[in-house]
Amino acid sequence: MKNVERGEILSLSEYELVRPHFRARVLAEKRPRRVTIGDFLCAMFENHDTVLLQIQEMLRTERITSESGIAHEIETYNDLIPGRDELSFTLFVEIPDRETRER
Repeated sequence: MKNVERGEILSLSEYELVRPHFRARVLAEKRPRRVTIGDFLCAMFENHDTVLLQIQEMLRTERITSESGIAHEIETYNDLIPGRDELSFTLFVEIPDRETRER
């Protein structure tokens, strides 16, 4: 699967213009890629678009604009993209009840 490249990353202002549509499309794409495991675990099988969304959202949230910061996010999140004959997922631990979570 193709890694995210620097040329795909939009500036913060460009991303704000397309964010609602892009985010809605990728979130819809994520639904069938999400697998619940028991009561508290969930696996999200990653692909190019799910990682691209994560990178754009991190840049937006953290207000990262420097080339070194952008390169760091790309490098970090590209590790989630599976290679040939591989699967990759992010494991989420989801415990909504605060008392249970703190135990």
